[in-house]
Amino acid sequence: INWAMDLAKIGTWHLDLVEKKLSWSTQTYKIHEMDSGSKLDVDKAIDFYHKDHQAIISSAVEELISTGKSFDLHLQIITKKGNPFWVRTMGRRIQEDGKTIAIEGIFQDISKSKALSDSIELALQDQKQYSDLLNETSIIARTDAQGIITFVNDKFCEISKYSRDELLGQDHRILNSGFHPKSFFIELWKTIASGNDWRGQIKNLAKDESYYWVDTIIQPIKDEKGIIKEYLAVRRDITSQKEKQDLDIKTTSLLAIGEASAQIMHDVMNPLAIIQGAAYRLSKLQTDTELKDLIDPIEESINSSVDRIKGIFEGMRSLMLDDVKMSPINLTELIKDSVSMSQSIFDKHGVKVKTVCNDLVIIGNRNLLMQVFVNMLKNASEAMDGLEDKWIHVEDVQFGKFTFVRFIDAGSGIPKEVQKHMFDSLYTTKKGKGGTGIGLALCDKIMRFHGGEIKINDKNKNTEIDVIFNAEKKPD
Repeated sequence: INWAMDLAKIGTWHLDLVEKKLSWSTQTYKIHEMDSGSKLDVDKAIDFYHKDHQAIISSAVEELISTGKSFDLHLQIITKKGNPFWVRTMGRRIQEDGKTIAIEGIFQDISKSKALSDSIELALQDQKQYSDLLNETSIIARTDAQGIITFVNDKFCEISKYSRDELLGQDHRILNSGFHPKSFFIELWKTIASGNDWRGQIKNLAKDESYYWVDTIIQPIKDEKGIIKEYLAVRRDITSQKEKQDLDIKTTSLLAIGEASAQIMHDVMNPLAIIQGAAYRLSKLQTDTELKDLIDPIEESINSSVDRIKGIFEGMRSLMLDDVKMSPINLTELIKDSVSMSQSIFDKHGVKVKTVCNDLVIIGNRNLLMQVFVNMLKNASEAMDGLEDKWIHVEDVQFGKFTFVRFIDAGSGIPKEVQKHMFDSLYTTKKGKGGTGIGLALCDKIMRFHGGEIKINDKNKNTEIDVIFNAEKKPD
């Protein structure tokens, strides 16, 4: 027994309360780095404890004597040679005829195990910090070897709009957006099934049928025999970067179109200028009252058309060549200019337009936002073909940090099926009628670029599309 206790560095102590005599075992002396048989007393024994722990051991000994409450403490001592050791000290009382006549206990050197424990605890703390940071910043999922989801973190649920219960037990096809070809996923599975990591960008479909992009790393996790037991996927949301990149590509294309528009304007305006001049001279030379009454409206129509074409081309060229600078914009002026630019569309479709403006100011790019507003007005005008009473009501209102520009028309709303896809590139309900499906998709990206969004208000009995600006979100 003594051999085992020495090996475990366990000593004993005994305090005779009748004779007030403290005695230690040989191993306890060794732990204190003292010669066996050195004189002892309680005060001297307590003095070996670190100053921060002396009150703790004193209180524990006093409570043991008075109430019989045993103790088991991990405390630090400073040995006779000045070395700091961590020890485990335990105490219990000895009674005779109902009276406490002594207390005794064990004394163990736990320095090495304490150091190991501290090291493990520190490693666990570091691991938890890394894990917490990863969970806060990354979208994490685990699947079994067959690809069935076994774990998702909160970020995964947040971006996918699915609850944890809805995801567990499913495979990732629940998020398939249809954007990538089958060969994309076949190659992905071929890579990870062979034991290699896969990295790439994936476009996913959330539960609310919105799209999001994730930069993804999938790593096979193997057992001790090298067999894949599960897959760990760590993703990062890159939706905003992809949208900005998409917008930048479109902007680059628009710049080229802008240069071409200058040449087109030159080619169109030259013959119009000749016609305009001829009409002016004919009007001035004509003395016949009846002919003059016929010629004057023609001249006025030609002048109006020339001014309108100039305005359209100048607006297009300004839009194409703009370097997307952001500045304060008065919404009243922007709305009125957008309505003015769209007047020919209103005349063609017989639409009456009413505006209610409140001189609100937002931060943005005027030309890009004018494209959004003109598109809203054009779509509303074309959507009302077939209605007898055609009208559009445009108003701007502010609610806290949000500024709304409401485009309301005489229609009776937008079908849910159309709403799901109306902002997708190349989606159009006007096939064969000149619709390209580019307008609304680009408008949506322009608003996201401004930190805002476009939403349909289904609570209105008529058709209402709201262009929303968020004062707390700065444009990219």
